Amino acid sequence: RDLLEHRGGFAPELKRLQDRQLLLALSQFSGAAISSEIDWVKHYSHDSISEKCTGYVNAIDRLLDLHPDLIVRYRKIIAYDIARTIVNRVLRSQFLTAFSEWQANLQGEHLHFGFLELFRDYVEGRSVRKEVLLKINGKA
Repeated sequence: RDLLEHRGGFAPELKRLQDRQLLLALSQFSGAAISSEIDWVKHYSHDSISEKCTGYVNAIDRLLDLHPDLIVRYRKIIAYDIARTIVNRVLRSQFLTAFSEWQANLQGEHLHFGFLELFRDYVEGRSVRKEVLLKINGKA
């Protein structure tokens, strides 16, 4: 609790990804690790901000306002996340939403991923994600 209060709690200027921002802020003091144990549970509700189809890519860009070093250190991971969002919208036949998220990527202050960069990092990120999940589940 002391660490949470020291870091200022949630960032009220973010409309989405406040939990991720808080975890990033806390990780600067205590580190972070991948574990097979569940220590964070997300509860979904019909009125959740996270359930909205649009705005995720813009939210990532706003998160990078608070943590600009991440785009340099983790560009491929962020590109994978953006690509994954767009691909998921296309697979759900939400083409206008996918296009809107693509535009948010191009217009964002920190993003500007090209199509080929997103494609490359999506393919690579998907493979890495599968490996991590296998390790977490003890199947690697």
